[in-house]
Amino acid sequence: MITAINSISDVEQFTKHLAQVENLSFHPDDDFMDYFNNSKQPMYTPEEATLRNKLMRDCFEVCEKEKVDIYGMMLNILYKSLLN
Repeated sequence: MITAINSISDVEQFTKHLAQVENLSFHPDDDFMDYFNNSKQPMYTPEEATLRNKLMRDCFEVCEKEKVDIYGMMLNILYKSLLN
């Protein structure tokens, strides 16, 4: 998984990882501590959730700087992942 978000390409890569590798249907505003599996167990350890929350905050910063709609971009990637 990507460990730093510095460009729109990084945002896309992070989004694809969440959707395709972690099979996560997510919303950019949600805290990763709030995701649970079918057994009602947390999907992420506190450390894993903290890292993903930081990366998502960085995604917002990069998208704002580049004037890219983070919601539209991530939704598009999620949608394409569901079709595959």
